[in-house]
Amino acid sequence: MTGKLPKDGHRELFRTRLADLVNPQHELAMLAHTVGWKYFDEAFVQSWG
Repeated sequence: MTGKLPKDGHRELFRTRLADLVNPQHELAMLAHTVGWKYFDEAFVQSWG
């Protein structure tokens, strides 16, 4: 998910995006790319619906 920047390309001074805080080389960040999130999305929808 990506945030929207204002048309002039500048972000608000005190609004930091999560993507700017997370180290993409961290083990948990890399693990998150290997998980089949679609399976969990469908399983949770079935249990909540």
